Amino acid sequence: RPGPGPLEHVLRIVNRADAEVVWPLQKSLGLTLHAPADHALEAFWVEKGQGTPSPVGVHREKVGPGYRFAGRSSGYPGDRAADREMIPWLCVRDVTAGRGWYVGVAFSGNVAITLAADEKEGRLELRVEAGIDPAGGEFRTRVPPGGIFETPPVLLGCFEGDEDDAANGLHRYVETHLRPPPP
Repeated sequence: RPGPGPLEHVLRIVNRADAEVVWPLQKSLGLTLHAPADHALEAFWVEKGQGTPSPVGVHREKVGPGYRFAGRSSGYPGDRAADREMIPWLCVRDVTAGRGWYVGVAFSGNVAITLAADEKEGRLELRVEAGIDPAGGEFRTRVPPGGIFETPPVLLGCFEGDEDDAANGLHRYVETHLRPPPP
């Protein structure tokens, strides 16, 4: 789409065979990024408004070697009432550089976003995955001859500033390109 905003990424699998194809779980996105080891990074995410929020609600966590994050979101908040579900959006900010990136899943089913950070060759390696939640059990999709399977859309964006700048840029994009016009 023209103008500023995130990249919309979808994995599209077309069965061109004469027989049905059965696929295991496909991630919408798997990406490895690098940051200088001496830069301070933060991850930022927000809980869904389900039931009684935790004392935190808005999470800001330092990201460094050994950091692990696994956020989940379902279409029905009651499905995981014991766990705090996230709005399916994660922001990573390089505090030192004053910029960052974010990833979100535009899907109302069971989704997950994970982030792992480890030091590799003098810099911080960040591995992010997003898409259908693999914790939901064995996932298989049957694609008939000529059929198409698409993973849930992922929005991947960059920003200058802080997490508010990231969220505001995404909101403007959603209003312009994704939200239906008001009646």
